[in-house]
Amino acid sequence: MKGGNLPDNHHVIRVVPYSKLDKDEEGQPTGGLLFSAFQRRESEDGLSVTWLEYFAGHDHGKKVERAVHGIRASNYKPGGKAAFAIGMVGKIKELCRAQKHKVRIIHAPVDDNKAHAEVRQIPRDDHVLLDALATADWMTIVFNSKVDAGSSPAPDAPAEQS
Repeated sequence: MKGGNLPDNHHVIRVVPYSKLDKDEEGQPTGGLLFSAFQRRESEDGLSVTWLEYFAGHDHGKKVERAVHGIRASNYKPGGKAAFAIGMVGKIKELCRAQKHKVRIIHAPVDDNKAHAEVRQIPRDDHVLLDALATADWMTIVFNSKVDAGSSPAPDAPAEQS
């Protein structure tokens, strides 16, 4: 399915560094995100995410754990204070459409993360859209410190999709 669109009922998970988490006066994460959590770098064609349903199992929590372990095993090492934003593909696309942007979310495996995906055509500087992504109720936040220790690469092929 490399290059193919992810199904709307599937989920993606994005690493959010501590610097892009909303914090209170004492510097403690509030559970919210800053708009910059969804701002792609100028050099990127798409926003980097990991496809959750790539991992086997029926239990959502286990898939999240496996995805986090896969991300930890890749060249991108999330810091201990980082978090992960998890959202449904269809909800992300819907939110972008509401802001007049049509995005594609595709499987884009890389050598160190076969479950890697990208949100394509997402604007870099539309702060209204990026803020909507950061503050909407489309996602759940999981802190890196709350996921069991461990890392193991994503499998070479996705789990059978139903």
